Amino acid sequence: MSLLNPHCRVNIVSPKYWSGGAERASRELSAALHASQANVTHYVAVEQSDTPAYVKGIRIPLEKYLRSCDSSHSWGDWRCIGSAMLFNRLAKESSRSSASNLLHLHNIAHNRGNWCSLTALKNACKEIPVVWTLHDEWATHPGISYDLGKIYASEFLKTKYPDICQYLDRSHPMAQKRVNSILPRMPRPDALITPSVWLADLAQSAEHFSGIPVHVVPYGLSFLNQPEVSCPQLAARSRLGLPQKASIILVIAANMMSPFKGMGHAIQLLSRPELSEYDVLIAGNNGRFISESVQQRCFDLGFIDGDENLALCYRAADLVLLPSAADNLPYTALEAMACSRAIAAFEVGGMTELVGNDERGVVSKPFDTDSLAAKIDSAFRSPGMLSAMGDAGNSWVKANCDPDLYLKRTTEIYCDAFRAKGFSHVCEA
Repeated sequence: MSLLNPHCRVNIVSPKYWSGGAERASRELSAALHASQANVTHYVAVEQSDTPAYVKGIRIPLEKYLRSCDSSHSWGDWRCIGSAMLFNRLAKESSRSSASNLLHLHNIAHNRGNWCSLTALKNACKEIPVVWTLHDEWATHPGISYDLGKIYASEFLKTKYPDICQYLDRSHPMAQKRVNSILPRMPRPDALITPSVWLADLAQSAEHFSGIPVHVVPYGLSFLNQPEVSCPQLAARSRLGLPQKASIILVIAANMMSPFKGMGHAIQLLSRPELSEYDVLIAGNNGRFISESVQQRCFDLGFIDGDENLALCYRAADLVLLPSAADNLPYTALEAMACSRAIAAFEVGGMTELVGNDERGVVSKPFDTDSLAAKIDSAFRSPGMLSAMGDAGNSWVKANCDPDLYLKRTTEIYCDAFRAKGFSHVCEA
């Protein structure tokens, strides 16, 4: 049974259906809404294969060619024709009928470029209820997913990432130009949702979002319903072809080469002598450079496809190392906790909220690899510590990331947004 009445039409907007964490959040939400018989359409930039019937593409064919003409990457709206048409249509539909459209935005930037019209979105915010889930810093620091310039020297970023440093460092001249271009067209939704308190604090401190309610709603984790989250460790290792008698540290990320995932810190940490006796399990694209850079025995599984295999991967490990340089509330951490595995991380983004005061894993100041290595080694050598941390993580995820609770919280925010726009009737039973 839907938590919303039929007069409410939820329109979820994300760049892709199949992709990273932000796309997973929007995908699982639209699936949950559809299963509850809500009136939902999930709009993506371009339709992908194996998507449900309620998933629709936004871009018109011409935009593929217009994008190649935009050599300035000016964040102008002139080539985002399909999205402008969609947002204008949704606003007009609501004004002409008893039904009302609600827009739920997720990532409105993708691959360092724009794929939907900010001007049309800003105008739509004046006419229809709009809720925006933030997954990174892009909306709070316009045009920058995570400002690594707060962490690393600008010269280091220019040398390490010459082609993309302008998207990593807010002090870069091109980044400043992008901010000046985006800010006047920044949408002002009726409500902001953030998965972490850390990101909520950033949103509340952003001047351009002043007066907008910010709700902290951790992701709903359907992964909890995967039977393999409780697979015995030895059985998981057998199915993955891993040694039965070993102490294993899992290093996992969809893309190991991402500047945000901190794999350079992982190599520094794993190179510490106190961790030399532990095996390393690598899961993700482009992980070979890690196995080539450390002395431990490594098992590289590559990219793990499917929740069943992911759960086996977590269950086969003793501890999950997530050395992010910048992160929000990553699914890898939530999945590890769902599988009762302790986490090792640095105190960045929402990681501290997840781990607590070394309650559900171990954390150290960025990027104190000596301290974190010592904590990992101590956890392995302290009988029952890893197990206790893993159990505490499992309890935290069950309490905070229950899919039904996530859906209830989100639809309550929808109703608040409808009421703010004068559409109270769509939330009446």
